[in-house]
Amino acid sequence: MTDEGRLQLFPNEKYISAFAYGASEEEAKSNAAAAISKSIQATVEIQAESSLSMAEQEGGYSEYRSLKKQTKISASNTIYRLQYTSTYYDAHAGMYACLAFINRDEAWDAVEPALKNTEQSFTAAYTAAMQEPDRLKRLMAIQKAQGLLESFYALYDFARFVAIQKARQYEALDTAIRQSYAETARLKNSVSIAIVITGDQEKRIYTKLAELLSVAGLTLAEAADYTLQGEITYEISQAAKTYQCYPELVITIGSANGTAVSYAKQIGKVAGFDTATVQRRVYQEIEKELDNSFIKNIF
Repeated sequence: MTDEGRLQLFPNEKYISAFAYGASEEEAKSNAAAAISKSIQATVEIQAESSLSMAEQEGGYSEYRSLKKQTKISASNTIYRLQYTSTYYDAHAGMYACLAFINRDEAWDAVEPALKNTEQSFTAAYTAAMQEPDRLKRLMAIQKAQGLLESFYALYDFARFVAIQKARQYEALDTAIRQSYAETARLKNSVSIAIVITGDQEKRIYTKLAELLSVAGLTLAEAADYTLQGEITYEISQAAKTYQCYPELVITIGSANGTAVSYAKQIGKVAGFDTATVQRRVYQEIEKELDNSFIKNIF
């Protein structure tokens, strides 16, 4: 089939289509789908460059880039309402042939409800976050709002590919998302935290918390706007030939305006054949728990 013949059957204004050959019927279908996927990916990359350029000027570039990078990976695998013509054997080419196509209106109708839901949920969460007077609480609330965007760009970029005019109604949301990342970058630069831990032998938990907060982009300082106060409590008891305890970690982060963050974890039973071993394992288990849940629970 020539491109002219394909476009007569599936005109560009109504369809996205691709024709491909393969050694088998399944391979022909797969190759046709891959051709459409490649076209989507090329379009997404062009769109991403434009958005990233604006994000670099506004701030919050690295976080927004990370979100868009995930989209570049997933968008090529996200094809809605993909259909195929019947495969046939082309004797002249000595291969099977197939045409894959997407009806633009049907594809838009498939993704638009999810776009609308994301727009409503993110806008409500982000608007509420921006009204929070405490900077750390505002930062946490904005990042929770950003957590609602996991699949947005895969849908949005696909929508722009199939129906660019209709998708323009979500350009304001794209702008608000970029601005949210600029705001989180600004807030991280304005929030400083001092760490004070009791019951922390060898400052192992202090070191772990400092590492986690630094990776999250927050500034640590001795004279800071916020203080992270942590307390580790446990009592080792002997049971038969072993020693055991049930450690607990309580953390608050606050300022003169009150507590912004509360975090508490009961670690569970820690045991060993001597108290030194139990004590060492207590801090290992606390470090493991902090790695797994501290930043996730806050942001």
